[in-house]
Amino acid sequence: MNHVPHNPQAEKTLMDDLAFLEHKLEELKREKQELYDKLQHQHMLTSGLQTELDRIYRSKSWRWTACMRRYGEQYRRSVYGLLAHIKKLWEEMGSPCPRLVRFCRHTLLGRFWPVREHPSSYSSAPTPLEPARATADVAAVVLCAESAAHAAEALQSVLSQTMPPREILLIDATPEHSAEDTAQNYAAQNVQYLPTADSQTLHGTALERTDAGTLLFLPEKNVLHPEFIRCGMDLLKHSPGPSLCYSTQWSFGAEQKQLQTPAELSAAQAHIL
Repeated sequence: MNHVPHNPQAEKTLMDDLAFLEHKLEELKREKQELYDKLQHQHMLTSGLQTELDRIYRSKSWRWTACMRRYGEQYRRSVYGLLAHIKKLWEEMGSPCPRLVRFCRHTLLGRFWPVREHPSSYSSAPTPLEPARATADVAAVVLCAESAAHAAEALQSVLSQTMPPREILLIDATPEHSAEDTAQNYAAQNVQYLPTADSQTLHGTALERTDAGTLLFLPEKNVLHPEFIRCGMDLLKHSPGPSLCYSTQWSFGAEQKQLQTPAELSAAQAHIL
């Protein structure tokens, strides 16, 4: 039978660790009790304040001054509205005696009605927020192969869609990457700028950089009708397989003509907008 040798040093270390843990446990218990006492004190203060509020709400003075409280805010709004009207008349008169007017408004009247923005009947009504538009699972790709002279117009037509795309890519294959400045102007609209050296890889670059379910390729000289994406998605949602959606093209400028796309495409199922 084997016996474990006695190690006084290890036993002393374990006893010290145990004593330290017991000490920490006692400290935690004291902190817990202190927090509990503070919580009880806060409950007592809250109960006292609630009792005092109930007493005030039931008092006669509170009921008698209800009318003053009800119309006090309306009175303040009326005063600020009157001051705004006087200021408007003063500005229409050419703002005479500015020092005297500032002294009266800021020093004399400012004690009772501080200078601050206040809603009034003379202020313009706030513009209602525009309702959020539904976003289509579309990556709109503006292609700049030889020039970027009309890239801004193409991007603006994409941003003006009634159903905006999920992504907007601006792929620049021009010799001097002249579309970079345009992309910087539209950076706040989350337009992604993708320069490339080969104009033959424009479409491939778009396929590599997006996982959108639908791709919309737009040469920089073209613009879209505001309903283009919405109408196109309405047509494509009825097609279970790969589909191609295209439209009739109108040319404007020195030569105005209409390019009628064929009624059928043999390569894929097609829809005409």
